[in-house]
Amino acid sequence: MRTTRDFLRELSLRYPMDDGRPATDYRLAKLLSITTTAISRYQNHGGTFGDDIALRVAELLGEKPLHVLACMNAERARNEAVKKVWQSAAAVAVVAVALLGADQAVQLVEYASAAAPSLYIMSNAAAAALAALALVRVFLTVKSPSRA
Repeated sequence: MRTTRDFLRELSLRYPMDDGRPATDYRLAKLLSITTTAISRYQNHGGTFGDDIALRVAELLGEKPLHVLACMNAERARNEAVKKVWQSAAAVAVVAVALLGADQAVQLVEYASAAAPSLYIMSNAAAAALAALALVRVFLTVKSPSRA
């Protein structure tokens, strides 16, 4: 699972300075429309991106938003069980897109998100992640070739 620092490192390499050096905190802050203080906090004190910044990071890196959001939620989770759910969701997002294609993977997640309000044990986001995992597993079971 990738962390906030991992994503910042990737951004600094993807959007280097004119002389080829990795992007400065100032440049990263401008890319993300946040302050250099926020960048410093992420890098030195272990904060995580909010959902809006996570979506911007996904856009800038060409990542699937679900993957970046799931990584952020896993990183900030205090409960180990919740953290594992988000880590699984992050992994499933990558695998689902690779195996199903972006359109079908997004449809599965949208379907799972719509089903989430009926699950009251966890937050809707965690419930949606669990439902997405279950749906992807079912879909892959149905789509996988039979083994002889």
